[in-house]
Amino acid sequence: MSFDNPNAHHNICCTPIGRTYTIVSEVNLIKPRINKEERLLEWAAQNPYLTDEIKLNWLSERSGSCAVLPVSGETSVHDYMDGTRVKRYDFIFQIIFNISESSDGLNAENMFALRQWQDWIETCEREQNYPDFGEGCWDYELQNLSNMPQVAQIYDNLTARYQFPARLIYCED
Repeated sequence: MSFDNPNAHHNICCTPIGRTYTIVSEVNLIKPRINKEERLLEWAAQNPYLTDEIKLNWLSERSGSCAVLPVSGETSVHDYMDGTRVKRYDFIFQIIFNISESSDGLNAENMFALRQWQDWIETCEREQNYPDFGEGCWDYELQNLSNMPQVAQIYDNLTARYQFPARLIYCED
């Protein structure tokens, strides 16, 4: 029996057969770690309603700047005896827009733009278009966590940060 693979865990048990023992080896390969934030960013870049290149955890003060921010990373929701886990990955989409102090409709246009982002999330769920978290992840479900975008902050330069949360639920080996 060889234990040459440095990326393997070996569980060995001895099973009696008559008067002799048979050595059984179960080899579990360690899967390479996937950069889930990078995969989330690649997936989010497919959004046809983006107003700028989407960034991870960064918004400039410029109108149109957009970002995706992981909130809690991945949280295990349920663990099964076979090692499978149901996980939850929460994130927020944010965008900076110019705002108006008048009734010219700009603020309503901003809300509509972000509702299109939310519609895109729902379209991704219907079309099963998810971030690729790699081998060993399956059974994805994408959810909007609010029924409308929110104004998170208003700045002195008459811009505002709008946002809405989303969630990806999936199974992982």
